[in-house]
Amino acid sequence: MGALEEAHLAAAISACECECYEEEEEDDLVEGDGEAAAADAMEPAVRALLLGLGEDARREGLRRTPKRVAKAFRDGTRGYKQKVKDIVQGALFPEVGVDKRTGSAGGTGGQVVVRDIDLFSYCESCLLPFSIQFHVGYVPSGGRVVGLSKLSRVADVFAKRLQNPQRLASEVCGALHASIQPAGVAVALQCWHIPLPKNLKCKTLQGWISTSHSSRSGVFEGESSSFWNDFSALLKLRGIDMERDSHSASIAWCPLRSHDVPVCNGHSL
Repeated sequence: MGALEEAHLAAAISACECECYEEEEEDDLVEGDGEAAAADAMEPAVRALLLGLGEDARREGLRRTPKRVAKAFRDGTRGYKQKVKDIVQGALFPEVGVDKRTGSAGGTGGQVVVRDIDLFSYCESCLLPFSIQFHVGYVPSGGRVVGLSKLSRVADVFAKRLQNPQRLASEVCGALHASIQPAGVAVALQCWHIPLPKNLKCKTLQGWISTSHSSRSGVFEGESSSFWNDFSALLKLRGIDMERDSHSASIAWCPLRSHDVPVCNGHSL
Protein backbone atom coordinates (compact mmCIF):
# COMPACT_ATOMS: atom_id res chain seq x y z
CA MET A 1 0.00 0.00 0.00
CA GLY A 2 1.42 3.38 -1.02
CA ALA A 3 1.63 6.46 1.15
CA LEU A 4 -1.35 8.09 -0.59
CA GLU A 5 -3.49 4.98 -0.14
CA GLU A 6 -2.54 4.77 3.54
CA ALA A 7 -3.39 8.44 4.02
CA HIS A 8 -6.73 7.96 2.25
CA LEU A 9 -7.57 4.94 4.43
CA ALA A 10 -6.60 6.80 7.61
CA ALA A 11 -8.74 9.77 6.59
CA ALA A 12 -11.70 7.51 5.83
CA ILE A 13 -11.40 5.74 9.18
CA SER A 14 -11.12 9.07 10.98
CA ALA A 15 -14.25 10.33 9.24
CA CYS A 16 -16.10 7.16 10.21
CA GLU A 17 -15.00 7.53 13.83
CA CYS A 18 -16.12 11.14 14.04
CA GLU A 19 -19.56 10.32 12.68
CA CYS A 20 -19.91 7.22 14.86
CA TYR A 21 -19.06 9.18 18.01
CA GLU A 22 -21.98 11.48 17.23
CA GLU A 23 -24.37 8.54 17.26
CA GLU A 24 -26.45 8.04 20.39
CA GLU A 25 -25.07 5.32 22.66
CA GLU A 26 -27.12 2.12 22.81
CA ASP A 27 -28.11 0.92 26.28
CA ASP A 28 -27.02 -2.66 25.60
CA LEU A 29 -23.50 -1.60 24.68
CA VAL A 30 -22.60 0.15 27.93
CA GLU A 31 -19.04 -0.82 28.91
CA GLY A 32 -16.73 -0.67 31.89
CA ASP A 33 -13.33 1.02 31.79
CA GLY A 34 -11.47 -2.17 30.82
CA GLU A 35 -13.96 -3.05 28.11
CA ALA A 36 -13.88 0.50 26.78
CA ALA A 37 -10.10 0.31 26.42
CA ALA A 38 -10.39 -2.95 24.49
CA ALA A 39 -13.08 -1.43 22.29
CA ASP A 40 -10.82 1.53 21.52
CA ALA A 41 -8.27 -0.94 20.14
CA MET A 42 -10.70 -3.10 18.15
CA GLU A 43 -13.25 -0.71 16.70
CA PRO A 44 -10.83 1.11 14.33
CA ALA A 45 -9.68 -2.30 13.06
CA VAL A 46 -13.28 -3.27 12.26
CA ARG A 47 -13.80 0.02 10.43
CA ALA A 48 -10.64 -0.65 8.41
CA LEU A 49 -11.98 -4.12 7.59
CA LEU A 50 -15.28 -2.68 6.36
CA LEU A 51 -13.43 -0.20 4.17
CA GLY A 52 -11.23 -3.00 2.87
CA LEU A 53 -14.38 -4.88 1.86
CA GLY A 54 -15.43 -1.86 -0.17
CA GLU A 55 -18.20 -0.90 2.24
CA ASP A 56 -19.17 2.53 3.47
CA ALA A 57 -18.74 2.24 7.23
CA ARG A 58 -20.87 5.37 7.66
CA ARG A 59 -23.99 4.04 5.96
CA GLU A 60 -27.12 3.07 7.85
CA GLY A 61 -26.75 -0.44 9.21
CA LEU A 62 -22.97 -0.29 9.58
CA ARG A 63 -22.48 2.77 11.77
CA ARG A 64 -22.70 0.74 14.97
CA THR A 65 -21.15 -2.42 13.52
CA PRO A 66 -17.58 -1.76 14.81
CA LYS A 67 -18.88 -1.40 18.37
CA ARG A 68 -21.08 -4.48 18.08
CA VAL A 69 -18.30 -6.60 16.57
CA ALA A 70 -15.88 -5.51 19.30
CA LYS A 71 -18.43 -6.42 21.96
CA ALA A 72 -19.14 -9.79 20.32
CA PHE A 73 -15.45 -10.72 20.17
CA ARG A 74 -14.81 -9.61 23.75
CA ASP A 75 -17.66 -11.80 24.94
CA GLY A 76 -16.68 -14.67 22.66
CA THR A 77 -13.09 -14.64 23.96
CA ARG A 78 -13.79 -13.93 27.63
CA GLY A 79 -11.97 -17.16 28.52
CA TYR A 80 -8.65 -15.31 28.41
CA LYS A 81 -9.70 -13.48 31.59
CA GLN A 82 -11.06 -16.51 33.42
CA LYS A 83 -9.23 -19.00 35.64
CA VAL A 84 -10.22 -22.60 36.19
CA LYS A 85 -9.31 -22.51 39.88
CA ASP A 86 -11.88 -19.76 40.45
CA ILE A 87 -14.57 -22.07 39.08
CA VAL A 88 -13.56 -25.30 40.80
CA GLN A 89 -12.54 -23.81 44.14
CA GLY A 90 -15.33 -24.37 46.61
CA ALA A 91 -17.12 -26.79 44.27
CA LEU A 92 -15.19 -29.90 45.37
CA PHE A 93 -16.93 -31.94 48.03
CA PRO A 94 -16.78 -35.45 49.50
CA GLU A 95 -19.31 -37.94 48.20
CA VAL A 96 -21.57 -38.91 51.09
CA GLY A 97 -21.74 -42.57 52.04
CA VAL A 98 -18.79 -43.90 50.05
CA ASP A 99 -15.33 -45.00 50.98
CA LYS A 100 -12.23 -43.53 49.36
CA ARG A 101 -11.64 -46.12 46.69
CA THR A 102 -10.93 -44.95 43.17
CA GLY A 103 -14.12 -44.60 41.18
CA SER A 104 -16.46 -45.31 44.09
CA ALA A 105 -18.36 -42.06 43.66
CA GLY A 106 -19.12 -42.40 39.95
CA GLY A 107 -21.76 -43.97 37.75
CA THR A 108 -21.09 -46.71 35.19
CA GLY A 109 -17.64 -48.16 35.83
CA GLY A 110 -17.12 -45.65 38.64
CA GLN A 111 -17.29 -42.74 36.20
CA VAL A 112 -19.00 -39.38 36.35
CA VAL A 113 -20.04 -38.48 32.80
CA VAL A 114 -21.66 -35.37 31.34
CA ARG A 115 -22.63 -35.51 27.67
CA ASP A 116 -23.90 -33.08 25.06
CA ILE A 117 -22.41 -29.82 26.36
CA ASP A 118 -23.08 -27.34 23.55
CA LEU A 119 -20.54 -24.52 23.16
CA PHE A 120 -18.91 -22.45 20.44
CA SER A 121 -15.45 -21.07 19.79
CA TYR A 122 -13.51 -19.09 17.19
CA CYS A 123 -11.11 -20.77 14.76
CA GLU A 124 -7.62 -19.45 15.37
CA SER A 125 -6.78 -19.65 11.66
CA CYS A 126 -9.63 -17.60 10.18
CA LEU A 127 -11.56 -16.21 13.20
CA LEU A 128 -14.80 -17.78 11.94
CA PRO A 129 -16.94 -19.42 14.63
CA PHE A 130 -17.35 -23.16 15.04
CA SER A 131 -19.81 -25.10 17.16
CA ILE A 132 -18.78 -27.76 19.66
CA GLN A 133 -20.45 -30.63 21.45
CA PHE A 134 -18.43 -31.70 24.49
CA HIS A 135 -18.57 -35.01 26.35
CA VAL A 136 -16.61 -35.20 29.60
CA GLY A 137 -16.00 -38.03 32.02
CA TYR A 138 -13.80 -38.48 35.06
CA VAL A 139 -13.13 -41.12 37.68
CA PRO A 140 -13.20 -39.67 41.21
CA SER A 141 -10.32 -40.32 43.56
CA GLY A 142 -10.32 -40.11 47.33
CA GLY A 143 -14.11 -39.76 47.44
CA ARG A 144 -13.78 -36.24 46.01
CA VAL A 145 -16.26 -35.04 43.36
CA VAL A 146 -17.08 -31.73 41.71
CA GLY A 147 -20.45 -30.22 40.83
CA LEU A 148 -21.54 -31.36 37.37
CA SER A 149 -22.16 -27.81 36.16
CA LYS A 150 -18.50 -27.00 36.79
CA LEU A 151 -17.42 -29.42 34.06
CA SER A 152 -19.22 -27.40 31.40
CA ARG A 153 -17.98 -24.14 32.85
CA VAL A 154 -14.36 -25.29 32.72
CA ALA A 155 -14.87 -26.39 29.11
CA ASP A 156 -16.33 -22.97 28.32
CA VAL A 157 -13.25 -21.19 29.70
CA PHE A 158 -11.09 -22.75 26.99
CA ALA A 159 -13.76 -22.65 24.29
CA LYS A 160 -14.00 -18.88 24.72
CA ARG A 161 -10.54 -18.37 23.25
CA LEU A 162 -9.09 -18.64 19.75
CA GLN A 163 -8.81 -22.40 19.32
CA ASN A 164 -8.34 -25.52 17.27
CA PRO A 165 -10.21 -28.69 18.30
CA GLN A 166 -7.30 -30.89 19.39
CA ARG A 167 -5.73 -28.25 21.60
CA LEU A 168 -9.15 -27.46 23.04
CA ALA A 169 -9.67 -31.10 24.04
CA SER A 170 -6.17 -31.31 25.53
CA GLU A 171 -6.49 -28.07 27.51
CA VAL A 172 -9.85 -29.01 29.01
CA CYS A 173 -8.58 -32.48 29.93
CA GLY A 174 -5.40 -31.11 31.51
CA ALA A 175 -7.21 -28.39 33.44
CA LEU A 176 -9.79 -30.78 34.87
CA HIS A 177 -7.12 -33.29 35.89
CA ALA A 178 -5.03 -30.62 37.61
CA SER A 179 -7.93 -28.94 39.41
CA ILE A 180 -10.04 -31.94 40.46
CA GLN A 181 -7.14 -34.40 40.91
CA PRO A 182 -9.18 -37.44 39.88
CA ALA A 183 -7.91 -40.87 38.86
CA GLY A 184 -8.38 -39.84 35.24
CA VAL A 185 -10.24 -37.58 32.80
CA ALA A 186 -11.68 -38.27 29.35
CA VAL A 187 -12.74 -35.50 26.97
CA ALA A 188 -14.36 -36.11 23.59
CA LEU A 189 -15.61 -33.36 21.35
CA GLN A 190 -17.29 -32.98 18.00
CA CYS A 191 -16.81 -29.73 16.11
CA TRP A 192 -18.45 -28.13 13.08
CA HIS A 193 -16.73 -25.33 11.15
CA ILE A 194 -18.48 -22.98 8.72
CA PRO A 195 -17.68 -24.29 5.21
CA LEU A 196 -16.14 -22.25 2.43
CA PRO A 197 -17.05 -24.44 -0.59
CA LYS A 198 -15.39 -22.13 -3.12
CA ASN A 199 -12.03 -23.01 -1.57
CA LEU A 200 -12.62 -26.77 -1.49
CA LYS A 201 -12.08 -29.50 -4.08
CA CYS A 202 -14.82 -31.56 -2.47
CA LYS A 203 -17.84 -30.80 -4.68
CA THR A 204 -20.21 -33.06 -2.78
CA LEU A 205 -19.69 -31.35 0.56
CA GLN A 206 -22.85 -31.38 2.67
CA GLY A 207 -23.22 -29.13 5.70
CA TRP A 208 -20.45 -27.82 7.91
CA ILE A 209 -16.95 -29.27 8.04
CA SER A 210 -16.79 -31.66 10.99
CA THR A 211 -14.08 -33.26 13.07
CA SER A 212 -13.86 -35.25 16.29
CA HIS A 213 -11.06 -35.26 18.84
CA SER A 214 -10.40 -36.69 22.27
CA SER A 215 -7.93 -36.35 25.11
CA ARG A 216 -7.33 -38.66 28.07
CA SER A 217 -5.42 -38.76 31.32
CA GLY A 218 -4.79 -41.22 34.14
CA VAL A 219 -6.86 -44.41 34.07
CA PHE A 220 -8.35 -43.50 30.68
CA GLU A 221 -4.98 -43.69 28.93
CA GLY A 222 -4.03 -46.70 26.83
CA GLU A 223 -6.01 -48.50 24.15
CA SER A 224 -6.86 -51.31 26.56
CA SER A 225 -8.25 -49.00 29.28
CA SER A 226 -11.56 -50.38 30.54
CA PHE A 227 -12.52 -46.88 31.68
CA TRP A 228 -12.04 -45.47 28.17
CA ASN A 229 -13.96 -48.40 26.68
CA ASP A 230 -16.86 -47.74 29.06
CA PHE A 231 -16.77 -44.03 28.25
CA SER A 232 -16.81 -44.76 24.50
CA ALA A 233 -19.69 -47.20 24.97
CA LEU A 234 -21.74 -44.52 26.72
CA LEU A 235 -21.15 -42.16 23.80
CA LYS A 236 -22.14 -44.84 21.28
CA LEU A 237 -25.54 -45.04 22.98
CA ARG A 238 -26.04 -41.50 21.66
CA GLY A 239 -24.81 -42.41 18.19
CA ILE A 240 -21.33 -40.97 18.78
CA ASP A 241 -18.57 -43.27 17.55
CA MET A 242 -15.20 -41.66 18.25
CA GLU A 243 -13.30 -44.41 16.41
CA ARG A 244 -15.41 -43.98 13.28
CA ASP A 245 -15.30 -40.19 13.38
CA SER A 246 -11.59 -39.95 14.20
CA HIS A 247 -10.72 -40.22 10.47
CA SER A 248 -11.23 -36.47 10.27
CA ALA A 249 -8.63 -35.78 12.96
CA SER A 250 -5.77 -35.97 10.45
CA ILE A 251 -7.41 -33.42 8.13
CA ALA A 252 -6.45 -29.76 8.45
CA TRP A 253 -9.28 -28.29 10.49
CA CYS A 254 -9.70 -24.86 8.91
CA PRO A 255 -10.96 -24.97 5.28
CA LEU A 256 -8.68 -22.05 4.47
CA ARG A 257 -5.66 -24.19 5.39
CA SER A 258 -6.52 -27.30 3.40
CA HIS A 259 -8.39 -28.40 0.28
CA ASP A 260 -8.21 -31.97 1.49
CA VAL A 261 -11.72 -32.45 2.92
CA PRO A 262 -13.44 -35.88 2.92
CA VAL A 263 -16.46 -36.40 0.66
CA CYS A 264 -19.76 -35.62 2.39
CA ASN A 265 -17.99 -34.45 5.55
CA GLY A 266 -20.57 -32.62 7.65
CA HIS A 267 -23.96 -32.94 9.32
CA SER A 268 -25.14 -35.42 6.68
CA LEU A 269 -22.87 -38.16 8.10
